Amino acid sequence: MRDTYSFLGKLLGLTTSSNPNERNAAEAKLQQQLTKRGMTLEELENNLKDNDQDEDLQTPVTWTWVDQNGKTYNKRIDPAMSIIVNAVSTYFNGCCVQGQGEIEVFATKGNKIQIILYSEYLMEDMDRKLGIELLGRRSVDRTFKNSYRKNYAAEVWSRLRAMKDNDETYGARVNGKHTTAMVLRGRNDIEKQACEKLRFDTYGKLGSGSGYRIGGSGASAGRSAGSSVGLNNCLLYTSDAADEGLGVDLGGRR
Repeated sequence: MRDTYSFLGKLLGLTTSSNPNERNAAEAKLQQQLTKRGMTLEELENNLKDNDQDEDLQTPVTWTWVDQNGKTYNKRIDPAMSIIVNAVSTYFNGCCVQGQGEIEVFATKGNKIQIILYSEYLMEDMDRKLGIELLGRRSVDRTFKNSYRKNYAAEVWSRLRAMKDNDETYGARVNGKHTTAMVLRGRNDIEKQACEKLRFDTYGKLGSGSGYRIGGSGASAGRSAGSSVGLNNCLLYTSDAADEGLGVDLGGRR
């Protein structure tokens, strides 16, 4: 239950974001979670007061990814979903294990909600843009759709990796204050090592997969869409790139 309150408490904190789109998305997600648990906002706030609020947000946790249809298991894992969840998890110093129709995510408690919010946002943006793209085409086969989605996801992965490299080279703003690259790299390494240790303790040594083939008839359109989506690293870890107009528009999730 403490994990539940920690999750909801972190989400509640995001509802005070100065970014109105981010705030609205967090409010919608919080209401969804409260309804799911049969809890009111007042009950949540009272429970948060009664529980230990000094819980270590650096503690690694693991959970099975829930897709857009509310499923944790699929005979065939959606390649685009896999790429995006892995990309966002890696950005927030986590990691994933994929197999037997499921994706298991490892991350710190403090980063869990950010991984969930941003992965959902990116997948919804991807499918929304794909729908618009299809309206302008007379006939589109399944190959085009799959290619579009995989290349969108691959472009997002590339951009997130570049953002993280930039932050670890020049530093970033954390909680409104500039953090040097050295301190940031140290913090990232601690979180990453904790998550990798939990993964190793859970599964032992794992081999690496072959990845997904990128290309196809929808490659150009997919990469173009992926290159235009707003990216930012959320309330508690705001990159200097946000000052350049790269702030995420979570309004696309509504």
